[in-house]
Amino acid sequence: MNIIPRRDPTEWAAFNSRFRRLLTGTPTICFWLVVAGSVYGIQKSIEAQHPGLGIAIAFAVAFLVQSINSVSVHFSTRWIASWFLGKSHFQENLHQRLSGIDAFVGLFCIAFTASICYFDFRANKQGSEKAAEQIVETPATVIVDTTAHHAAISAARESVQAAREAEQAERRAYEAGVDRDINQQRARYTARYARLQSLRPQPKWAQNECRQISGILAGLETTRRNRKQEFVPSKSNLAGAQTQLASISAENGRQLLNKQLQADTTNVANLQRTESKRQGFTMAMFFLYMAAMLLWHLCHGMIQYRALRFDEQHPDAENPLVAIAETIKNGIANILWRAKARIMEMLPEDEIHGLTRVDLLAKINTDICHAVYRHILQNPGINEMLIYTGLRNQYPDTAKVREALRLLKTARLVFENSHTWTADANQAAFFTANQPPVNIFDPNSFAAFQ
Repeated sequence: MNIIPRRDPTEWAAFNSRFRRLLTGTPTICFWLVVAGSVYGIQKSIEAQHPGLGIAIAFAVAFLVQSINSVSVHFSTRWIASWFLGKSHFQENLHQRLSGIDAFVGLFCIAFTASICYFDFRANKQGSEKAAEQIVETPATVIVDTTAHHAAISAARESVQAAREAEQAERRAYEAGVDRDINQQRARYTARYARLQSLRPQPKWAQNECRQISGILAGLETTRRNRKQEFVPSKSNLAGAQTQLASISAENGRQLLNKQLQADTTNVANLQRTESKRQGFTMAMFFLYMAAMLLWHLCHGMIQYRALRFDEQHPDAENPLVAIAETIKNGIANILWRAKARIMEMLPEDEIHGLTRVDLLAKINTDICHAVYRHILQNPGINEMLIYTGLRNQYPDTAKVREALRLLKTARLVFENSHTWTADANQAAFFTANQPPVNIFDPNSFAAFQ
């Protein structure tokens, strides 16, 4: 299609040479990049919901959507391009003019394109998040090894336990010595007491000594408890072992805390780095999509600005592919019609069906049916109650009017739709005649045809 500039052809040619890259080729590339961006997001969204569907359906949907969007881009950029030209300029144009409807359509198309961009943004984000999870590997979590620390603390605890057992063994030996000494004293005093008691008659001094021995025996258990409480370990050092355990536990706890802080810091840094990479992968395709979309608008804006500024004339040029498709369609349609005509020639004519019932013909050929039919014909859309009201002077019996309505409806002369009645106006010339044809309304004549 050859574009003809009506104003400043020389300036028009210089404009084409100056912005050649934006006017030809680049819009098509941008369109396919936008389609690719839509395919990427739509395909990921479809896979998330329907894993069996592939990229072919996503491509078809994206191509259809962006083809519709190309119409929106055309009119929105035309309106935007008009901002750079004055109203007086359009008054002098012959082919490229603007009015209020152009502003309305342009604003609507901008909103439509924005909605498509938002849809593609959501689809790209959802699809890219799934792709980013597969591309970017999650770093291994740093775990603090506490084996050596646990071993040191366990060894210290075992040392405390050994010291406790040694002290208990030393205590048992000491208490056994105390018990042995006390028991020996008890045995000696008990034997002495027995000998003194055996003296008969018992002298005074023996009685005094017996009383003394009884006091000593009574105080031996107190002596036993006191001597046991006076135990002081000489070989074992439980307190030193416990002090050493506390020191080792504190030191290892401090080291473990430092290592855990370093591990947590490393894990957080790795997680942030991974999320940053995933975010970069997530929005990379959409950034490319938006860049192509903006460049697409710029290219169409330049084309529309050129058309408005130089008052371009675009002669109608039919797409050759569309012309070929139309020719093929017309040829196939002609072949099918010829085939149908030949088939109809070979088939017999249809018989006449739906013969009118004789009893219905006799009942409907009455004055009340004619009056009801004319009343409905003159008042199309009338309510049933108003039919009775309109004929109350002529036919006060509503039951007969109702029966006439039923007969007319059965004969398909009147119809009821949403509680309103209409008459078939095509039959009015025959049914409302003063003298209806006898071969239609006379039952005897009708019976003759049978």
